[in-house]
Amino acid sequence: MKAIKLCYQLHRHHLQSISEGCGSIHSILRSHLLMNQNYEQQRCFCNESRVGSQNVGWPTARRRAAVAVYHGHRLVDHYSWMKGVAIKKDLRKYIQQEKKQMENMLKETQPIRERVMRWLEKIDLENTRTEMPTVMDGSIYFRESLDESWGYYRNSQQDERKTDKTSAELLLDTAMFTELYGHPVVITSVKISSNQQHMAFIVETSSMDTYDAHILQIGKGASKYIERIQDVFSIEFAHDGVLYYTKMKSLRAASVWRHLIGQDVSDDQPVLEEPDDKFFIDLSHTKDRCYITINVNSSTTSEVYLIDSQNQVGASLMPVCQRQSGVQYFVEHSRGTLYILTNANKDKEYRLITCKMPVKGSIRNALWSDCGTLFTPEVGCRILDMDVFSSHCVLCVMDGIRPKMVVIHLDSHELRNIVEVNEKFCKIIPGPNATSSSTAFQFFLTSPVIPSRDFLLDVHDGSIAEKKDARSLEKIEHLDEKSAISKECLCTRLEAKSTDGPLVPITVFHRADVSLHGSNPMLIHGYGAYGEALDMSYSSHTALLIELGWVVAYCHVRGGSDLGLHWHRMGRALHKVNSLEDMEACVSRLHELGYSQPRMTAIHGMSAGGLLAAAVCNRSPNLFQAAILEVPYVDVLSTMLDPDLPLTLQETEEWGNPLHDTEAFNYIRSYCSYHNITQQEYPSMLVIASLADSRVPFWVPLKYTAKLRHMMKSSKHSNYALYLWVQEEGGHFGQGGETSLHEQMAVQTAFLYNALGLSMDSQHHVQSE
Repeated sequence: MKAIKLCYQLHRHHLQSISEGCGSIHSILRSHLLMNQNYEQQRCFCNESRVGSQNVGWPTARRRAAVAVYHGHRLVDHYSWMKGVAIKKDLRKYIQQEKKQMENMLKETQPIRERVMRWLEKIDLENTRTEMPTVMDGSIYFRESLDESWGYYRNSQQDERKTDKTSAELLLDTAMFTELYGHPVVITSVKISSNQQHMAFIVETSSMDTYDAHILQIGKGASKYIERIQDVFSIEFAHDGVLYYTKMKSLRAASVWRHLIGQDVSDDQPVLEEPDDKFFIDLSHTKDRCYITINVNSSTTSEVYLIDSQNQVGASLMPVCQRQSGVQYFVEHSRGTLYILTNANKDKEYRLITCKMPVKGSIRNALWSDCGTLFTPEVGCRILDMDVFSSHCVLCVMDGIRPKMVVIHLDSHELRNIVEVNEKFCKIIPGPNATSSSTAFQFFLTSPVIPSRDFLLDVHDGSIAEKKDARSLEKIEHLDEKSAISKECLCTRLEAKSTDGPLVPITVFHRADVSLHGSNPMLIHGYGAYGEALDMSYSSHTALLIELGWVVAYCHVRGGSDLGLHWHRMGRALHKVNSLEDMEACVSRLHELGYSQPRMTAIHGMSAGGLLAAAVCNRSPNLFQAAILEVPYVDVLSTMLDPDLPLTLQETEEWGNPLHDTEAFNYIRSYCSYHNITQQEYPSMLVIASLADSRVPFWVPLKYTAKLRHMMKSSKHSNYALYLWVQEEGGHFGQGGETSLHEQMAVQTAFLYNALGLSMDSQHHVQSE
């Protein structure tokens, strides 16, 4: 299993490493939520080309008032005409105006962008790593980069850690999919059957969240392509050539089907259909391969069904525990016992419980009172994930915002070991632990400045070995950090007291030689939605900024699960404003401590994080000099009032239902970024939109930018820059786009430097005034 993490906006690798596909809480929840954003100084993009209210070159969108009445309140929107799947003539004209302005900015900043791209490429080259292979019953599966594609390989287990493609069997060259679809595609999942005779891939066929499954026969000899199943989101192999899959319906996996490999797809049999639009279905299997798990999840509630992998025909479906509002649970199995992570307890945080099954293959409805508690985390700790092996269970735990591991012996139920992690690591991720009989636990550690490192934990003696390269392991005494920064980098954990009292964690990175005198450039990151903890994965862009003398701060505001499920509950629905107040408290605290000051501070928010950043800019614009809003979800009110949008009904638990609930309508209206734009001084902004975004419709950031431009042109507050970067092809996560990740980061960096009046050539990167 992999981290309990609600990842609605998770950045994904464009090609997924091989995963044998054991039961994964991370993948279950990620699948659900992936289918579901006063200093009186001139805020100018650059000193030579200020954008002001008299600048006739500013893009201008047509205004046409549309009035709607909800719960007795008039809602006026002058840019609702932009809404729609097709791009209207007037909208295309507006987009072209914005593109022209953006092109001028790109031309002006070309030297900076080229310099940043060279640096990013150098950092990535110096920090490349070989991926940890998947070891499965005598075979090793791994992937390696080819010229313009990826190769997926299999080796016999002569050496458990041998990955050498020169002697391995090539199972798949992804160039096959490029040829099939006419463009590069994203592989999101790879599954291998228990008898290792078949391999299946989920391919993201477009940036609009469309997926197909492809099945290969990988017996002895050359691989053989068998078939393709369209509109599939998740797959799982049972025994005897049987594949289960979920079908997509309006960005939601709503049904489960049973497929006999080789037979016509039209003969497939339905297994389960979920009628409630708030729920999403994902498939997995227990590590011992005894059961297929059908995981039915909303953002707050779950239900799990088990299918006997060896005796599927005629078995009736029954949930492990009946669905109960607000109760989430995830199931593993070992030697006749179910191991269940659930929040079905008084404090509604995850604990590990066990439930004995009567006989193999016999599924019955369990009651929570029937189960015994195996592990309850201490106050302030939360369980991220569990990996259940034959003899032991490994829990990945966060102690506050610091990771550690807990090893439990399954026979004695004794706590065997607690493995502490160096405080500079911010994130732990279980590896491809595919073999239930293994006594070694694979895991990864990382942070925004530490490239992902691969380790093996011996569960018997607690010793740890690090994978040094594709073939060798080295035992280590301590989990030390090795950042991508050439100079010493400090990782400091702070707290800020929010308006209503809670202490909000902040993780701050900067070079050790940076003085806290208030003049450092600082970039703030925040998210705070869907119960997703703030992503603390490695970023070469973060590493570069810190190398250049920046302070980078991650604010773990409520709405995420950074401190547990209660942290999510305290920042969603009718408590959403807590997220905004948390961010304001964090930034103010950082300024008080001398990390930076408002005219040197920028904020970045993506998707729902863009909602957070834009809303705070409405409320407290004096805290920032610049903001980057990446595919921002800035009109939560209008989208949640439209039940015809594919994700609206799924997200009522997160935001509320303003269409039918007066209180929810008034509350969302009070903070919605778009509907609260006013005539005031704003930070300089770079807004990024994608015409192929299926999660945050392109018209949301477009009308936000148009309204903000209008308000500024009608106001004396005009000494700031506003850029709208419209990308034609890239999806919500940038996949399938025409701009590489390095190019995107270079554009954002150039914007930040100019908006803050910085130069890369001086020691502190500040232009002389």
